[in-house]
Amino acid sequence: MWKVIEEAYPVETTGSVRRPFTASNTHTRYSWIPRILEHPLEDGRRRITWLILGPYFKFVEGVRGGPELDRVVDRTMGWLEESYKLRKPSQRLTRSEVEYLIRKAKVKPLSLKTLQKKHQDVYRQLLKAGVVKG
Repeated sequence: MWKVIEEAYPVETTGSVRRPFTASNTHTRYSWIPRILEHPLEDGRRRITWLILGPYFKFVEGVRGGPELDRVVDRTMGWLEESYKLRKPSQRLTRSEVEYLIRKAKVKPLSLKTLQKKHQDVYRQLLKAGVVKG
């Protein structure tokens, strides 16, 4: 039962206070994420899809399935195809992999601060593409 409740009402932890995801505390914090889909990237596409886009669509945008899921998978696949033109990947993400990464997201999207600390190469790609400003 708790699993169903946790999936329906994801929470974020800030210090010792747990707050549910709401429009007021997430859309501002993650406003840079939709810009990723406007900028093809040479590298880090799989990690961006796994750690940022999948969780963003699931927890912030509330995409669970059906036509909404198809729409965001199509957008993500379009972005990936544009990115592949910049630099051919060793392995392409398939449509079913992108759908899986969105459906099975377990944690909230990475913040810019965490991305900068733990995934500096991806952060540099976002800077280079103009998605974020340093």
